[in-house]
Amino acid sequence: MKIRQGLKLETKQAVSTYDHEGISPMPSAFISTYSMASTEEQQRNSIAVQDPEPTLNNMYNRVRYNSEHNTLIVNVGGLRVKTVQQSKNVFAAIIGVLKSHFKDAKDEDIRVHCLINYDDFHVEDDIIVEYSDMVKDVQEKYYKTVSRFTTEGILQKQHAKLKQLLQDRDVEMCLTVDARMIANRYIVDYGTEPSVGEGTYGIVYLATCKVTGSRVAIKQLNKNRISRLEMSSFVAREVNIMKRISSCRPRHPNVVQLYDVVETERSLYLVLEYCGKGPLESLTTERMQWPEKQAHKYFVQLSRGLHHLHNDVGILHRDLQLPNICLNDEDDVKILDFGMSQIFDKKTFYKEGFDFDPESVNTNSEDIDAEGGIRGNLYYASPEVLLGKKDVGPEVDVWALGVCLYKMLTGYLPFATAQKILMRTFTIPLEEEEELSEKAKDLLDRMLTTDVSKRITLSEILQHTWTTSVI
Repeated sequence: MKIRQGLKLETKQAVSTYDHEGISPMPSAFISTYSMASTEEQQRNSIAVQDPEPTLNNMYNRVRYNSEHNTLIVNVGGLRVKTVQQSKNVFAAIIGVLKSHFKDAKDEDIRVHCLINYDDFHVEDDIIVEYSDMVKDVQEKYYKTVSRFTTEGILQKQHAKLKQLLQDRDVEMCLTVDARMIANRYIVDYGTEPSVGEGTYGIVYLATCKVTGSRVAIKQLNKNRISRLEMSSFVAREVNIMKRISSCRPRHPNVVQLYDVVETERSLYLVLEYCGKGPLESLTTERMQWPEKQAHKYFVQLSRGLHHLHNDVGILHRDLQLPNICLNDEDDVKILDFGMSQIFDKKTFYKEGFDFDPESVNTNSEDIDAEGGIRGNLYYASPEVLLGKKDVGPEVDVWALGVCLYKMLTGYLPFATAQKILMRTFTIPLEEEEELSEKAKDLLDRMLTTDVSKRITLSEILQHTWTTSVI
């Protein structure tokens, strides 16, 4: 049995609301919040928790299957199991729910993940042996993985006895004691504590939603630090842009989704879609290179995601780079990190050529910080961004997309300095050039052109012979 001891979060009440059907803005002290659980679901959970007797009907109210995540969510919190028949009711409901979703499947073909709430759960001593036998049988027969949690600070004696009985039967209980909870909904994964990532004003945790059983990434933002760094407007813009993206239907499979925003007195939590395989490239990676076939797959998905952001949502990313592109467990691309993004009117933006004068940097541009430096990653910045041009549109993301493609295909960045970006002095290393197709070289050349009026558009990229070819 694995037992993990956690730390409590803030005691102040968290602000969060849920609506499975869409995004419901709600007022809050810092920023409007929303989430995704139906009122019917909340009422059912409330009724189930209030009834401590494990009747069959009560147990059916406490067991749910989430097909999207192949996860069974079981709430035995507050139950008082006093008889063998009541024990049978617990597992009859579990098996019944599984059978109802896997109608024609054999037992050996039903394998699910399981999440179980053990808060204030009690089994009488004289039936705990029979109960442990049932746990073993169901766990070994149906569960791929199982995770039990309790928000109580101590291990109850019934849990300890059950632990020992299961250990005697070579079964792991996998129980998190004193689980760290966010908004009484998200269980922080202690396999990734203290965090899976950390930024200027935030930490990212891996967590599990106890209602849906889904894995999520939670970005915790320190409100005092945000204010101290005078970044409140950037954070507010990022959240509002992500809400705009997540409310757009249909949702795009290559853009990360925002599921929930939770606010406490000291922190803001952004609950995001989990990308299990991490970024295409970490900031500390010196060189990564993909075969042209693999790069082609990622590039096509990335182009489609960007096209959706530009044309369906009306968003410029403005900080597209490989560390801001992640892969999910299915190896599909997810665009994320919208801290530099902005809303634009796709009907009125325009492109025009202009003279490239390295001395004409516009320090009033939003892309230029107080010290005159470029916000975001210099090596992915387009010439017009370097020169502080205000009237920019999707072409800045096309340039960055070209840098991403070049880096994926060669393992190198095309430009080492701002001067080389402005002069467009890049070559493909000889060894990599011999391996690349002429179609790929042509696409790179058309994306990384300084004249924005001649730079290829995303629609044209998606129709380019390299993009549409089967590699």
